[in-house]
Amino acid sequence: MLQESTSSYAFGPFLLNPVNRLLLREGKRVSLTPKAFDTLLLLVEGRGDLLSKEQLMTTLWPDTFVEEANLAQHIAMLRKSLSDGVNGEQYIETVPKRGYRFVAPVTIVESHSSEGRVARPSLAVLPFRIFGEAADSFLGLSIADSLITRLSQSTQIMVRSTTTIAKFESASLPGAEAGLMLGVEFVLTGNLYKDQDRFRVNLQLVRVSNGNNLWTDQMTVTCENVFAVENLIVRRVERSLLPAVTGMAKPRRGKRNTRSGAAYRAYLKGRYFWNKRTDPELRKGIACFNEAIAIDQNYALAYAGLADSYLMLINWGAMSSKEGAPLAKAATMRALEIDPDLGEAHASLGYIQAGFEWDWAGSERELKRSIDLNPADITPRQWYAVWLTLFARWDEALEEIERAREIDPLSLIVAAVKGWTLAQMGRYEEARGELLRTLDLEPNYLPAHVYLARLSVMEGCSEDGVARLQKLPADLNGNRMILADLGHAYASAGREGEARRLLDQLVSHSAREAAPHYYLALVYAGLKDNEKAFVCLERAADDRELQFGVWFRREPRFALMREDPRHTVLLKRMNLR
Repeated sequence: MLQESTSSYAFGPFLLNPVNRLLLREGKRVSLTPKAFDTLLLLVEGRGDLLSKEQLMTTLWPDTFVEEANLAQHIAMLRKSLSDGVNGEQYIETVPKRGYRFVAPVTIVESHSSEGRVARPSLAVLPFRIFGEAADSFLGLSIADSLITRLSQSTQIMVRSTTTIAKFESASLPGAEAGLMLGVEFVLTGNLYKDQDRFRVNLQLVRVSNGNNLWTDQMTVTCENVFAVENLIVRRVERSLLPAVTGMAKPRRGKRNTRSGAAYRAYLKGRYFWNKRTDPELRKGIACFNEAIAIDQNYALAYAGLADSYLMLINWGAMSSKEGAPLAKAATMRALEIDPDLGEAHASLGYIQAGFEWDWAGSERELKRSIDLNPADITPRQWYAVWLTLFARWDEALEEIERAREIDPLSLIVAAVKGWTLAQMGRYEEARGELLRTLDLEPNYLPAHVYLARLSVMEGCSEDGVARLQKLPADLNGNRMILADLGHAYASAGREGEARRLLDQLVSHSAREAAPHYYLALVYAGLKDNEKAFVCLERAADDRELQFGVWFRREPRFALMREDPRHTVLLKRMNLR
């Protein structure tokens, strides 16, 4: 375990702040992965001393076996971030066959010094409460989301995401109490009083540690101009919170993409449903995004939301790739045509390039581009983590997940993806704990139940997997992914008759829709019928099924088939060999 330091370290143009986990170059943040930051901190704290490779790896990865290449990769990343070797500057010295040494002069900046106070406060903007004629229940969440989007553009403040604070939409908790639950230092709350077409807005900025109000404010605006409300609130917040912290700069103006309040509210509703990740909710989201587009045909964010909804319908077995892929691609390209710098659309394109097109370099480039454009968005980080697992870059995948969790500690999908990633790494106990904690937050969350069922099968407890899948809501009984998972679990448990009954049900889907070849292959793999499993996988490759593109290479349920030469042939087709 790394010891927490209360001092900062200055070297060259850099200031390393361990408490806030920040590296600044002349006051501007330098982006580092958590593991790269830990590596730099170890080197700086041991300045001048040779740290062996074994010492570094044992400290950085105490419970995990890693190769020297992992360490070398992080050192290379650090050198690039520090511009090591440029203009004669040297920070990290390699001692061949032994280890590394930090060679630049280091000055300790004590925590009580004004030079060392590099604050990165955390803020939650709670959904605004509406009183009076509450004609639009989403307005309070809409304004909070606008503020979150705007403030998140600053790299020097950590703002909780909209999905994290949405659960407080109907709650009446005091701001300080909500802040404790969210683990933030400050909470911004607002009350809106509606009188016909006018709003009176009361604002409070609360320090969570003592519940004290740092400031309050009031304003009155017309109901028809929702964006005027947002702009006034943002100006108040910028003047009150951000300049109060050393080095805090105003955030960049975020792109709204629409001036229509109705389109914006429809978009927010769509994202709310999208985060549920079930067939009915995703289709509600599609209706909302289409409503937003009908109001404003140049609303790029709505097109990106539409694309993501089609992608998740395919991913979770509610739509065929043949039907959904062209819809997702068209919506993505329309979003980028309207706004080439829209981070959400670059993330969608990255997912499409991986799942359907097998353009792995292009996919990684688009996902990284999305992260650069919108560092506060957890979706591209989560999808990039999935991409990294395909190439067994496990440590980087977990780091990306942790960065997403840092942004949104209560994100259900981030927690579920972490659990599944740990399961694929063979860390079953940790995976189960992560997934069970996800269900503590939301007992009906579908991805966590699905991953737990798969984990039970992987652990040899197939009956437990069957039982969990059988308890899923009745409206999921026809979902092809659930049918395939249950069929595989039945087969693994030795219940061949029930597995074949579900196989017949999946085949009947094929008669009505594009054949779910990947799902058929899963059941055949459970039945240990490798011949038919490979036939189905080859057809899945022919049809560029999303599940095949995203999951096949690391799919644990195909583990017994990996020694077959046909497995390698399929990977070559996917440009993965």
